[in-house]
This record gives sequence, C-alpha cells and structure tokens, in this order.
Amino acid sequence: MANNVAGISSSTRTLRSLPLKEAIVVSPLITILDATKQMTLKNIDSVIVVGMTGDSSVPFAMRKSLIHGIVTVKDVANRVIAKGLDPSKVLVSQIMTTPLQTVTLDTTLYTVVMMMNQNNFRQVPVVESDKVVGLVTSSMLNTSIMNDIVEDIKLLATIFR
Repeated sequence: MANNVAGISSSTRTLRSLPLKEAIVVSPLITILDATKQMTLKNIDSVIVVGMTGDSSVPFAMRKSLIHGIVTVKDVANRVIAKGLDPSKVLVSQIMTTPLQTVTLDTTLYTVVMMMNQNNFRQVPVVESDKVVGLVTSSMLNTSIMNDIVEDIKLLATIFR
C-alpha cells in the first residue's frame, strides 16, 4: 500500500485506515431468534447489545446509548443451541458477553491485533463518542496486514535489485 511506502506500518496505522464492517445494535430485550435473523439478513456474526439512558420524554434517537455487551454466533451455538434452549425464549441479555471491550478509530492495528489474540476475539466493536460506529474483524486485520507485508516486500525488492 502507498501508506507503507510513506513509512506508515501496521504498528502506527489506526482503524481510521480501514473500512469497518457494519455493526448491528439491538435492545437487551430482543430474543436470540430475532437477533440471529438480523445477523443472517446482514451476513454479520454478532450483535452489539445497547440500552438507552436519559429522560424518557427525550426522543429515543437523542438519548445516550449504553453499550452492555456482544452476542456472537459462537455464543448462540455454545450458550443456547448446545444447551437445548429455545432461541425464541432466550433474550440476548441472558447470554451476552459482558463487560464488552471496545476500541476507537484512533486505536492502532497492532493494538487491536494484540487485544484480539490475547482475548481470543474474532471481532471488536469500534466506538466514537459512546456510539458504535462499526466492527473490526480478525479477517479484516489479517488482510490489511498481509497487504502491508506484500507492499514492504515489493519495496525491498526494488531497493535491492
């Protein structure tokens, strides 16, 4: 990538340099069945569970969201299906992973990779001003870093010809 030629590596590049995956934000009161339907429709492996704070007289869209947790396809398989529970009766709040670890757009790719590896995460929500702005996935990071490495190799090949 041109970024690498300019001297910007994966250790200093931030998430601002990546196109993030869309995040699905859901209420803690929806069922696993409804959440998985949304995941299937959008071809996404997780939903972010949020609640709202503030005065109920204030329009919903203007209230501050509280990020409660995440529910992944793996969570559904391990915590609902494998236990023989009914997805139409289990709420996302009952199986979500919490507390949720998040990153910001200014987090470096290296920091995100380290966090994901240490915690065995395949995806992490990206937040800005208490709002979920997207998801970063391990495959997205792997592709970006591999592209950086290929560009580095090409640059080195031109230098040492």
